[in-house]
Amino acid sequence: MDTRTKPKRTSPHALGRAYPDLHDHIRSLDEAGLLITVDRPINKDTEMHPLVRWQFRGGIEQKDRKAFLFTNVIDSKGRKYDIPVLVGGLESMDFARQVGNLRSVLPFTLVLDRNGKVVTTEIGVLKLGKLESLLKPLL
Repeated sequence: MDTRTKPKRTSPHALGRAYPDLHDHIRSLDEAGLLITVDRPINKDTEMHPLVRWQFRGGIEQKDRKAFLFTNVIDSKGRKYDIPVLVGGLESMDFARQVGNLRSVLPFTLVLDRNGKVVTTEIGVLKLGKLESLLKPLL
């Protein structure tokens, strides 16, 4: 059971935005019971995507699949990453196909700029150096 205090839901309009952002979307998933938050250390190299992929191999219908929010991401060498990772939270495979993952391959990485424009897509596990090279120009 999650005992963390839930943030107060604020309308995007109250924040001066005409659209919901990713944080709003994550809150909506959680409120609808469609989000599993994993706070324990999770290895991005060996655990993260296989855990989510199980839903697609297990015959669970799209409407019943959950998104996963990993808040304590590490790698196989024990290095910690200071960003949470949302997997399967954007209509997962249907969305992935629309942005270029025509074979429905997992893992699939989508990098967006600050305006929501797709910068690149990558199939397979990304090494740290590759991920950093994709993200640095966007910071």
